[in-house]
Amino acid sequence: RPRPQPLWLRVEVDQFAAQALQVAAPALEGVPFGVVRQRDDSHKASLYAVSRCARDRGAEPGMPVFVARRKVGRGLRVLPRDGKVESAVRGTLKAVYDEWTPEPVADRTAAWLDLSGTPISRDTGWDDIGPRLLARLKEASGLRELAVGVSASRVVAQILARQALPDGVITCAVGQEQAQLATVDADSLPGLASACRERAHMYGLDGVDQLLDLDRATLVRRFGKQEGGRIFGLVRGLASEPRRSSSVDIEAETVLRADVN
Repeated sequence: RPRPQPLWLRVEVDQFAAQALQVAAPALEGVPFGVVRQRDDSHKASLYAVSRCARDRGAEPGMPVFVARRKVGRGLRVLPRDGKVESAVRGTLKAVYDEWTPEPVADRTAAWLDLSGTPISRDTGWDDIGPRLLARLKEASGLRELAVGVSASRVVAQILARQALPDGVITCAVGQEQAQLATVDADSLPGLASACRERAHMYGLDGVDQLLDLDRATLVRRFGKQEGGRIFGLVRGLASEPRRSSSVDIEAETVLRADVN
């Protein structure tokens, strides 16, 4: 029996904490606001996520609140994260993922859907499957902005989803995965350490097409066994294991209880 055509969908949600709050409080529509996390020195708090309205006025995640207020104005609202709201929205997204594939892999703001051989992949055209999933996710969750990448290659699907942010779908035609990869810059490759990216720039290797010209031995010599092997696979559309971080996950930390505006 022939193996089914590989079909990967990558979903990414930009500014999830802000979008989730807007789902729970529709009155925030059109209001410039940012989301912060609890910090001991809350007077130095930085924005964790921002609404579309605030982003359009110059606010960005990571920006100190006082800087954001200078850009947006005193009308900027600063709100705490709401873990219960975020959890509810993630649960809604997960329910949709489960409709599409028996084993979706989802984290806080993104998901992998392997639709290879599934009924949906057989019943839906390649170019229609991404828009169909996007519409279903928006309908079920109330989120306004999601990005979907579609490809036979897992790596390409992830790159395309990031290119589609904050909202949209990009699909790679079957057989065009290598050509698609060759058009992107090296910084778009997922899972590489920052030191590896810097070394690539030192060698003048700014495009994936340049990395494709190097064999495995050369990549290992220049970047080390682990990173060289990772690059060799990524530029050929082969997924590698995600990098393990030794940093402490602070996603569940306590948030501010009141508007600090």
